Amino acid sequence: MSRAGNGQPKVRFSRAGKPLPDASPTPDHALLAVLVVAATALVGVLFLADSMVDMTRRGVQRADVDQSWTSEALAAHRQSTREALEGGHPSIDEAISDLARRGRSAFPQVRPFQSSVAVEGWSRRPPEAAPPTPTPEPVVVSAPTPSAASDAPAGAGQVP
Repeated sequence: MSRAGNGQPKVRFSRAGKPLPDASPTPDHALLAVLVVAATALVGVLFLADSMVDMTRRGVQRADVDQSWTSEALAAHRQSTREALEGGHPSIDEAISDLARRGRSAFPQVRPFQSSVAVEGWSRRPPEAAPPTPTPEPVVVSAPTPSAASDAPAGAGQVP
């Protein structure tokens, strides 16, 4: 904003007598202040929206958990699982004591068997023999024929 000599802002008027807007550039500190206020407001709005979404999500999850704890289907599933574990296969402790009492020969699925790989192990195997290297064939150089020597340019075939 331009100023008159007495410190008052200089105001321009239109032909109709109305004051015209000031055409002077806005100071940088005013623009910076507006930018800081806008950024702070944006962060505040984002924080508020995020907390509202989080509260809603937690409420839905809490309702789902409360409903699942009181569900008859869950109770029936737990009961069927308990019955299957108790009435089905023997427990691990019972299986171990049965194996110790009756021995391995009573359980053919557990019986050890001989394996060449298990006995030797890869680290104890002897190294495999390397394949033999092929021997190169000798190169045969034939002597030039007299007719070929007459067709060659002068000095061909001579080593300096």
